[in-house]
Amino acid sequence: MTRKLTYLTIFLGSFLLFGVQPMVGSTLLPVFGGTASVWTVCLAAFQTLLLAGYYYAHLVADGATARGRSVLRNAVWHVGLLAVAVVATAGVAAMRRHLLGLVGTQGAPILTVLLCVVVLAGLPYTLLSANASLVQAWSAALPDSGGQERDVYRLYAVSNLGSFCGLLAYPLLVEPRLALSAQWWGFAAGLGLYTAFLAVYAARLWRLGAGAPSLSDVSVPSDSPAHAWLWLALPAGSCFTLNAVTAHLCNDLTPLPLLWAVLLALFLLSYVVGFAGIGQRALAWMPYVLLPLLFWAAWQWGVPSSRGFALDAVLGMLLILLGGILLHAWLYQIRPDAECLTTYYLYIAVGGAVGGLCASVLAPIIFRSIAEYPLCLLALAAAAGWRICCGWTTATRPHVAKAGATVVIIPLLLLLLVRSQNKAGTVVKRMRNFYGCGLVRRETMDVVGGRSYVAHIFEHSGTLHGIQAQGFERRAPTLCFTRHAGGLSIVRHPSYTSITNMRVAVAGMGIGTLAVYGRPGDYYRFYEINPQVAALAQDTRLFSFISESQAEVDIVVEDARRALEEERRRDEEKWDVLIIDVYSGDAIPPHMSTKEAFQLYLDRLKPDGILSLHLTNWHLNLSPMVKAASKAFGLHLQGFGCWADKYSHGSYWTFLTRDPMNLYEEGKHGIVNYDTVKDIPLMTDERHSLLPYLSLKPMPVFDQKKSGGTVH
Repeated sequence: MTRKLTYLTIFLGSFLLFGVQPMVGSTLLPVFGGTASVWTVCLAAFQTLLLAGYYYAHLVADGATARGRSVLRNAVWHVGLLAVAVVATAGVAAMRRHLLGLVGTQGAPILTVLLCVVVLAGLPYTLLSANASLVQAWSAALPDSGGQERDVYRLYAVSNLGSFCGLLAYPLLVEPRLALSAQWWGFAAGLGLYTAFLAVYAARLWRLGAGAPSLSDVSVPSDSPAHAWLWLALPAGSCFTLNAVTAHLCNDLTPLPLLWAVLLALFLLSYVVGFAGIGQRALAWMPYVLLPLLFWAAWQWGVPSSRGFALDAVLGMLLILLGGILLHAWLYQIRPDAECLTTYYLYIAVGGAVGGLCASVLAPIIFRSIAEYPLCLLALAAAAGWRICCGWTTATRPHVAKAGATVVIIPLLLLLLVRSQNKAGTVVKRMRNFYGCGLVRRETMDVVGGRSYVAHIFEHSGTLHGIQAQGFERRAPTLCFTRHAGGLSIVRHPSYTSITNMRVAVAGMGIGTLAVYGRPGDYYRFYEINPQVAALAQDTRLFSFISESQAEVDIVVEDARRALEEERRRDEEKWDVLIIDVYSGDAIPPHMSTKEAFQLYLDRLKPDGILSLHLTNWHLNLSPMVKAASKAFGLHLQGFGCWADKYSHGSYWTFLTRDPMNLYEEGKHGIVNYDTVKDIPLMTDERHSLLPYLSLKPMPVFDQKKSGGTVH
């Protein structure tokens, strides 16, 4: 019975430990504008809290005798702290909205996210992090019923299995069905149940051997320090890989908790396999499997995301799984005796925290691109080369292994350098911060049957956000913002056609292309959460849509929804046209897609105002969202597939008005037939899963007749 209780306690604690991670990320995502960096910074915070938990477990287990405390007394102390954590979590569940309302998005968002994680889940997460180590340590301190020492390290596989289940349960079962408030109260209840299990476990410890010595009474094997640096380096490498691959993929895809959970679940699965017999059997041949995969990933690194994301995702998942199996099986192979169990896990936690912080906090500061991804490829190649060379010798010879690792990474490094040059091309500016990576290219745009022109192109997180022709053509609206696409709601508004001054608001600035429609007396306001993008749009050396606009242009560096809410509180004058350009490309902010958000948009529009939404997206079918919004608020809905021409790309725009307003232009659009669009309930602030919008064919298929055809 004690063994079953041990398994159940470890499993439940780990289930909660990793189930709360995507929940915290989903909670913070709307607060920080929906940027994918929220999750990678959360990962670094969790890895650091994991270190704190392992250190706590090390002190409680190994320091018991030095303080004269029994195993039972330590368990009672731990259960008492968990009870405090249950109360604190219930307080967070009750005060969550008030607490997050105090958070600002500017200043130092990375540090703010770290602080939010600590406030929301720091105490329970730290105590849950100690779960596996403490229960294993207490189990190892008890006399074995068979008289033989148990391999308590196998319980680590049980722990990771619980974590694996917790991660997948959140995006598949919890997030789509429960509101955020219910999720937090459920976590508090689960933490209370875990505390009860641990209390029962402590009682059984008393009956079975409360007088057992602590682990610190046993001498540390003299050969343990020889591998101590690998106890740090191997988990640091695997955590660095996890964070780097996550950043690489989330830079090109919407920040979706399902993707976070899948990547982290594969990371945990690599621990499960690595700490099991199959991992030890795979250790000999895993380097030979991993090396071709690394060269393939290096080659794929130069492919644009719009054409290669699916393959990128598969490669990233394989890198996390197979690379993790190699490193974690190696880590298990050099494990110490059970007497050093908590020290061993403490080293693992330190390595993981260092790897996570380097990838999530230091890399965005040091690099102007996601350079941590090619760095993780090089690190994995070095590890594979090291293991191959060790396998060729009868004993581990460091100088031979180092030489082999060097020989392996040289061709990979050369390949990465070549791909980097291919990607750079005509790049004239790079930038990176919490909100992603951006670059500006100068290129010659070829026109079929026409004269080519030179343009500056702004790309951010794998998506084009602006193109401006240079020379005499620089005032031409481009990309998705021509008169028959993004500019349609402006030029067809009654105030524009009657030459009346207009008020236009745009969420999502890009390079400020829409300012080209501004006339003397008009007022345009752009909301942009990324200060680097706001500064770029005003850099006259690169783009001039803002500086040359005839309208008065105002730029608000803030999350668009927060800025609009502040305007509503101040009862500012409303807008003739409100353009929401935050859904295009890949990443969309969920908090800009909820019922409350649409209510806000309507509150800020004049009675004859037009709400315009740009829905061009590579991975999400957002037609059900606007259909649900039109039904919920009784709005007239029009959706057009806009054709490409000399200056523009094909795009998908929708327009919502209180009264019917025909915006269709013969020969310029394909019309969306929303009767064929499936019905999906509109998300709310408390329940905002993007999973129902995932689609293999998110973009409509436009009628090539360029008449009043239907977009399917």
